[in-house]
Amino acid sequence: MKIIKLLAVAVAVLAGQSAGTNGAVLIADDPSPAVEPSDIGCNFELDATSAHFTTAGGTGAVTVASSATNCSWSATSYSPFVTVTSATNFTGDGVVIYSVADNTNRVGFTGVILIAGQPFLAIQDAFSVKRGTYNGVIIQTNAPSNASSGSIKLKLSERGTFTASLTLGGVRTSFKGKFDGGGNSTNTVTSKQLDPQHLLMQLSIFTASNDSTANSITGVLSNGTFTSALMAGVASSDRTNRCLVRGNYTFILAPADRNNPTVPQGYGFGTLDVQRNGQTRMTGSLGDGTAISLNVQASLDGNWPLYKTLYKNQGSCVGWVTLSTNSPVSSSVDWFKPPMPGDRLYPAGFTTSAALDGGIFVSPVSGGPAIAGTGTLTLGGGGLAANIVKNVLIETNGTITVSPPGNDKVTLTINMATGEFGGSFLHPAINQTSRFAGQFVQTNTFGAGFFLGTDRSGFVTIELTP
Repeated sequence: MKIIKLLAVAVAVLAGQSAGTNGAVLIADDPSPAVEPSDIGCNFELDATSAHFTTAGGTGAVTVASSATNCSWSATSYSPFVTVTSATNFTGDGVVIYSVADNTNRVGFTGVILIAGQPFLAIQDAFSVKRGTYNGVIIQTNAPSNASSGSIKLKLSERGTFTASLTLGGVRTSFKGKFDGGGNSTNTVTSKQLDPQHLLMQLSIFTASNDSTANSITGVLSNGTFTSALMAGVASSDRTNRCLVRGNYTFILAPADRNNPTVPQGYGFGTLDVQRNGQTRMTGSLGDGTAISLNVQASLDGNWPLYKTLYKNQGSCVGWVTLSTNSPVSSSVDWFKPPMPGDRLYPAGFTTSAALDGGIFVSPVSGGPAIAGTGTLTLGGGGLAANIVKNVLIETNGTITVSPPGNDKVTLTINMATGEFGGSFLHPAINQTSRFAGQFVQTNTFGAGFFLGTDRSGFVTIELTP
């Protein structure tokens, strides 16, 4: 019983270093005292004294450094669910390989291996998740399309069961499932409108509270034609998980190529209001004038899933946006429009991307920096043969001067409280007045937006030097 007492003391000490993460200590009867080092004066150093596993189990290895090549030692498991799968008797340095069995009860256990006279703990953490709602997006990274893009909403219970709704290519499907002890779930999602979708998900359940992957789900969705990545985060709540990125944001969506007339050349723009419970309200316009709005909760780790069906549910835009209250916000947004022969703008459709840039906007009326200074206003694309470039002077009292005056008749107005701006100019290609609109972002020194030409959109930018 000598070794059992030694193990009990060692386990109590080491387990105390992992308080709250492990459950019962399982130690088998003492089979033999021969596991102690056989050579007096030999010293052994383990590269680790413990390892953590999910209730799904797994394998691990411990490297042992010996003080001399002729020192002998042994490795013996004292727990029924931990098995030494390598050799058990060694001389000199060695590596002990072991396995931890699947724990179907999903409770926490600590197993013990005596290695060279020293206890090593295999800590099997209890399966423990908080119920919550996860919101996310599905994005194909190599060849994005409307059919391979979508969103997911998943409601998780404490036991790992869930109900979910998947929207892919504008088609919504509901399904149920369960995460195993390791946080894995394999599902086949079927519907009358879609081919079977194979979905593999990994729930992050044993990460530190300051880990960016905590409270998240990642996965892969495939159907034999495409493979898309899934990203989702647990939604903030007003009582227990208050949103850390609440505030009022403004953003612009920069076109991938302002010189390509086959895709929108205008900047999209909008506002995003994030409440302390994570609820959001986004309103804005894309670079072709399409109005967009979205209300979906931001996640506890500050991510906002942007997925919006467009063009009579035949197109969409999608992005995974990481919000921040003290640094600029930047993300890529995929944007799809199907061929629509009856449309005035882009009847052939398009697949493109837009760079979302923005940040917290503090209104000058509420003490934020004033939208003021000298700079340049530029109009381009949208059927213009050449850019129209103007000097602008914006004074703190709201007075705006556009110069030099000319036949283009450029005007500009700004809502100083919100950063939205608008104006007009005489489009020389059609000899008609065209209106433009846009938004200032972040430091209030840059604003961008769009105007609509006869069959395409153009851009407007305002760059200020305060």
